[in-house]
Amino acid sequence: MSIDGVLSTLQYWLVGIILFIVGYYAMVLLCKIIKVNLNQVIDDHNTAAGVAMAGFIIAIGIIISGAIQ
Repeated sequence: MSIDGVLSTLQYWLVGIILFIVGYYAMVLLCKIIKVNLNQVIDDHNTAAGVAMAGFIIAIGIIISGAIQ
C-alpha cells in the first residue's frame, strides 16, 4: 500500500463528503423555497418525505461516483 493511494483515497473521500453536504443543503434550500421544513416533516414520520430524501441522497451518490471515476 503506497502513500499516494492513501492520499488519493482521502482526497476523493473529502470531495465526496463535501458534495454530499452541498447536495443536502441544496435540497433543504429547495424545500424552503416551497415553504416546507424537510427535517420537521421527516420527524413527523412522513414516509414519502423520507423516501424522497433517501432517493435524493442515492442520486447524489451515483452522480458523485460517476464524476470521480
